[in-house]
Amino acid sequence: MSKRGITCRQCFIDNTYICQTKSKHHFFIFIYTGSVQTFTAPSATTYKLEVWGAQGGGEGTAGKGGYAMGNLSVSKSTNLYICVGGQPYNGGGEPLNDLGRHGGGATHIAITNNRGVLANYVNNKSEILLVAGGGGAAEWVGAIGGNGGGNTGGNSNYNVVLGSNSSTTIQQSIATGGTQTTGGNYGTINNSTATQIVAASFGKGGICCSGSDYGPGGGGGWYGGGGCVYVGGAGGGSGHINSDRISNGDMQSGIRQGTGYALITWMPVL
Repeated sequence: MSKRGITCRQCFIDNTYICQTKSKHHFFIFIYTGSVQTFTAPSATTYKLEVWGAQGGGEGTAGKGGYAMGNLSVSKSTNLYICVGGQPYNGGGEPLNDLGRHGGGATHIAITNNRGVLANYVNNKSEILLVAGGGGAAEWVGAIGGNGGGNTGGNSNYNVVLGSNSSTTIQQSIATGGTQTTGGNYGTINNSTATQIVAASFGKGGICCSGSDYGPGGGGGWYGGGGCVYVGGAGGGSGHINSDRISNGDMQSGIRQGTGYALITWMPVL
């Protein structure tokens, strides 16, 4: 964004300053919109791709979104499709009533075809370039959702008193994070009977309930985190890097608060 009297173009992302003129890099930032966004490569060169997943919701300590990055070389006019995670957009577990809390959605970048949210690529996984997992929700005070991102999403907390006025509500089984091949397992509270409404799977965080009381949703990711019944914490979604297409890739877990975003950076071809 320009400022009066300053010719240098400036942009701030979470207090990180990027100057296009001084760095001689160009970049595009993609924030959460609730829909797929398209980037068309202006030149044949190498692009640095970075994605951050969304944090989960709830009154407890919700899991933070993960981070993934890597380089991609493409020809001019190649389209990339960016889906920035929200709560629960792009795979965060979404309880079916207001008693539960939403999991954080993944952020991904795809190539070749715009198929929408991550789960729609289940039969076309090779089109996904990289994924940052979303964090698991944490419904009550005392609950801790698993962080999103990395090869395996984070687990919820275990055996902790939940709620400011409670002395007996204990999360007795862990809701686990997604991996590179499977969704996470759901957690239970005080050995309660759990009904798994949506099992965590590719691109989707899990959802559980006990009777009509829905719990926190798992984070979205390459594979989503498990949900939890009642008032506990849910697992985080895993990240992913397509090593057949992406070079110098890296992932981190538990980086992002709030909704996700994505950044594409490149050196202009003169």
